Amino acid sequence: MVKVRNLARRPVTLACNSGEYRHIPALGSVEMSDIDIKGNAMLDKLVKRYVLALGEEGKAEAKKPSSAKARKGQHADTRRASTTSRSGA
Repeated sequence: MVKVRNLARRPVTLACNSGEYRHIPALGSVEMSDIDIKGNAMLDKLVKRYVLALGEEGKAEAKKPSSAKARKGQHADTRRASTTSRSGA
């Protein structure tokens, strides 16, 4: 069994090789058999796009990318710093 984690903030529906559909809740995880994972093109695509991560029990192979909100906050801090330096000069 392999743990599949949803890294997105939205639920993901994954078509398995066995014909079943697995619904993975936002930021949640499910256990899937090796049969459903090997050669699954949809799963491979979502892993490459950092939507899903595969791993053994408790070990994730893909890293979660920084969220847009975190990047936006970092950018806003940069703007604040530059605005502060202008007003202080």
